[in-house]
Amino acid sequence: MHSSQHDHAGIIVCKADDDLARMATNINEAISSLATLTGQLIRVYPSGSPSIS
Repeated sequence: MHSSQHDHAGIIVCKADDDLARMATNINEAISSLATLTGQLIRVYPSGSPSIS
């Protein structure tokens, strides 16, 4: 979807993580500094820095 249509509300892709609290924290950290999610593709992994494109 992201590669074919950039005018979306934002897409967050998460790698499966059994620790749901950690996953929620990682998502929050990935998006909290962004002014808008519009047109963004954010990949969130159990550890490490998120990938934003």
